[in-house]
Amino acid sequence: MINSKHSKKYKVAAKEEASPLMHALNYTEAAGTKLKKIIGVNDRSILITYQNASWKYSLQTDWTIKEKSWEKLGQLVLDRLIKDKKFLDQVYAGTKKSAKNLISLSEKNKKADLTKFSNSRIYYSFRKIYDIWLELNMWGEVPNLADFEHFMLTNRIMGFLQKRVKQKNSRISVGEAYGIIGAPSERSWIQQSEIDFFKLIDLIQKNKKAVILFKTKDTAKIERGLMEFPNLKKTINDYAKKFDWLQYHYDGPVILNANYFIELLASSIRQNVKARQKLEKILFDEKKTKHDQIKIKKQLSLNPEERHWCQVASIFSYLKGLRKDAVFIASRNTDNLIKEISKRLNLSPKQTRHLMPAEIRLGLLTGKVNVPLINQRINHCVSICDNQGIKLLTGQEAKRYAQMTYEEQADKNIKELKGTPAYPGKVKGIVKLIASAKEMSKMNKGDVLVSPATNPNLLPAMKKAKAIITDEGGVTCHAAIVSRELKIPCVIGTRIASKVLKDGDKVEIDAAQGLIKKV
Repeated sequence: MINSKHSKKYKVAAKEEASPLMHALNYTEAAGTKLKKIIGVNDRSILITYQNASWKYSLQTDWTIKEKSWEKLGQLVLDRLIKDKKFLDQVYAGTKKSAKNLISLSEKNKKADLTKFSNSRIYYSFRKIYDIWLELNMWGEVPNLADFEHFMLTNRIMGFLQKRVKQKNSRISVGEAYGIIGAPSERSWIQQSEIDFFKLIDLIQKNKKAVILFKTKDTAKIERGLMEFPNLKKTINDYAKKFDWLQYHYDGPVILNANYFIELLASSIRQNVKARQKLEKILFDEKKTKHDQIKIKKQLSLNPEERHWCQVASIFSYLKGLRKDAVFIASRNTDNLIKEISKRLNLSPKQTRHLMPAEIRLGLLTGKVNVPLINQRINHCVSICDNQGIKLLTGQEAKRYAQMTYEEQADKNIKELKGTPAYPGKVKGIVKLIASAKEMSKMNKGDVLVSPATNPNLLPAMKKAKAIITDEGGVTCHAAIVSRELKIPCVIGTRIASKVLKDGDKVEIDAAQGLIKKV
């Protein structure tokens, strides 16, 4: 049993309208048992509660002699980043390598005929992927510690930008400078999917017969007609295989197929989307962003240390996106593996995802599975890590820990909110609260998307938004990254927006100042 005498309070820092327990377990284990390898101390501040297919990610607010708080760990990471300039390179290389290995290994499992694997080989395949996942989460914890919840990195950058903008009497606002400086250093998988999609449209538009085919509203007819265009058909199929994970998230069950993308392509052709122009604009914007980053550093006369923090923000923005893309790709790629394990253990995939790795091994090698315990976990459980390793608690122990968590409260009569600028702009719009993909249907083009935090599953709704507002996030968060890509005004880190605002509220946003007003 974990000694909870010193663990009095855990603040809820994030929520997820899904139950990716296996993923969250991996993250908690990586932070609590592996992190010491790269920063000298493990992170034991994380407590995650799971209940009825949703979860809350909480962070310890008190700390003892043995355990450092989240803020203390954040300061440790920032100190390391400034004292050891090679540390940023290590985090970059470690994240890239583990993401590449995770995607590559999971891709092999996606293609394998798992029905021919022995139980021991099935477990070996699962365990190997799980261990690489641990390595990815170990490296991924560094950017999180630097900025998540306490916004230390964001506040540091905003601090010197405000000072420099004032000193230089610059025409550019702090919000504009912040938005440009924090842009990811490299292209994400999702950005690449968009570029490759426009390339497909362009390929179709270069052939008059293909254009006529794709203007039909009958997807089956298009699919049959593609027999006349073997190269185009192969390119579409290759695209579908590469990006079938775009809506999978942590545990699916949506796996996109070629027909789905054929429908999107046909819709784009009927709308006469100018693919070549879209491609040129994306590539132009990429170059412009890099040029603007250099220009702003010169205009504001940023010193070497300030330039270093700008580089940290840009690289961390990229690495956080890379880790999330790798996790979703690997999640989709291991869908068949989870289903095969489930079949052999006579469980549903949901039940299998509520097993710990050692329990999967025991089940596959001995046939022993505690089904009542699994169902209890699905209903309610808590994960935490201590000196003995990762723990998954149920029953009274889980209730006791869950009672230690608290959420930041907000006065719903508040008329004005303040957050951090992620991308500048002034707009007015109608609020739509979107916490999960199942709520995206209420999002209309031109609405203001308000969310505790965004994720890739919400991208279709984000593309419709006139502006984006989140409770969570700093310079490297998903909402900040996407808003810069889409050029949508965005305010992050309000902490309470989703608690204060409701569907139908009309708001006025000055994203350059990080201000939101009810009107």
